[in-house]
Amino acid sequence: MTLIRYQEVMQAISKAKKPTQVTLNEDANSFFRKYREYQREHYPQLEMRTKETSNGYWVDYKCRFPYQYAYLQHTLAKGKVEITFNGGREKATLLEAICDWFNRNGLTEISAPAIGKESVALRINVPKLEYQNGWENVSKQDLDKCFTTIEKVVDLARMLNDVHMFLSDEVNGE
Repeated sequence: MTLIRYQEVMQAISKAKKPTQVTLNEDANSFFRKYREYQREHYPQLEMRTKETSNGYWVDYKCRFPYQYAYLQHTLAKGKVEITFNGGREKATLLEAICDWFNRNGLTEISAPAIGKESVALRINVPKLEYQNGWENVSKQDLDKCFTTIEKVVDLARMLNDVHMFLSDEVNGE
């Protein structure tokens, strides 16, 4: 290994050991803490993963899938709730067919966009929640629409995981 390559590897290792540092935006964090408080008071069944010390630009929620396969996020300012399937890009056609079925059966706001180079998501648009507008200007109706959509996506993830487990058992002859 050349000296330059060795130094590059050592720098990469050193960088990987340092925890990522978040520059806290006080306004965004204050908005997020109020969002979190509302969620805990009105939707305690949702399991939020995002730490209170976050800016809360996007909020992670627990879903039934192991985190390395899929994760659920609410991106507040962009107004979207989505479950992203890591490495699922090769199955995008199947996910689009699932979305078509949902669209034909009344869930018309769902889509299956590609995310990055390798992933795909099930996305539902919700009202945008922008911290710059202040918490006091967010309507309860918009908040409830966001949180009921998150509930639906958590239920959808649970159902998809259960179907996967059922089919895996069938394939394995159990």
